[in-house]
Amino acid sequence: MRGSVRFALGLVLLLLLPACSKDVAPVRVIRISVPYELDSLDPHARNTLSNFAILSNFYEPLITTDSSMRIVPCLARLWENPDLNTWIFHLQPNARFQDGRPVLASDVVYTFERLMKGSEELEMKGYILNIMEVTAISPLSVRIRTSRPHEHPA
Repeated sequence: MRGSVRFALGLVLLLLLPACSKDVAPVRVIRISVPYELDSLDPHARNTLSNFAILSNFYEPLITTDSSMRIVPCLARLWENPDLNTWIFHLQPNARFQDGRPVLASDVVYTFERLMKGSEELEMKGYILNIMEVTAISPLSVRIRTSRPHEHPA
């Protein structure tokens, strides 16, 4: 028993020693354990629950839902609906990418245009079929125009 405890302790110390070295830069790793396979890290590529479950740890939407299924801000701090086919989203001024760069309206426009102009292989494209135009109207505001109002199921 003592031999196995010593071996385990020695193994732990060997694993910790490289972390104590001043010459080695720290490595940032994220590990997520899930009971299914992920086939892409592209948030637009696949429309599967497994991909969404993992990618929602890395990507955020303009708005989301809370535990009561109410629509709440996420990357957008607030939004307006000036007419039935127009939405204006005002972005959080402190939203940042992982490299520290601010999230701007032009980034939101790029994301939508990628889907709108992208190939049919992007499965998430089906969610934006009614979007006609996405425009940055200021560095932190995006206007989205749809072909028709969204109809809620009865």
